[in-house]
Amino acid sequence: MPSLTNAILPVTMTVALAVSLGACSTRPAGTGLDLAMAPKGTVVGGIEPCEGPPIRHGPRYAAGTVTVLAGRASWIHRRHQGRRWTFPHRVVATTRVRRNQTYRFILPPGHYVLQGRYSPPGNIEPFTQVTVKAGHTVHANIPDICR
Repeated sequence: MPSLTNAILPVTMTVALAVSLGACSTRPAGTGLDLAMAPKGTVVGGIEPCEGPPIRHGPRYAAGTVTVLAGRASWIHRRHQGRRWTFPHRVVATTRVRRNQTYRFILPPGHYVLQGRYSPPGNIEPFTQVTVKAGHTVHANIPDICR
């Protein structure tokens, strides 16, 4: 005949497991939002080649690295240096792309800077800015600034 301990043990283990899994939730205390399930948007595009006038039958997209920065780029004026761009510092994502390959990022809603870096020997870092909305796809190429 089964003892009371053998009948209670599986129930106790099930409750303990449920409590421990609840402690691992991605839900911040008091917000009621599950961060893993928060709506996101998508950014797709490519790095346009730095080639001056278009080359017939040349690559559509260049190889390189794309870094996503949270925020907006803005102009600053420095005495004796003129105006230059300043960029946000928080890196959200980065990826490498091959020649004629596109990038794809799934991001929370917000403003972002997509900064490209051509594969060596390239040393130019073009960029573009995007605004991501939940449930939407933004098509944004990093432009050719060599033209």
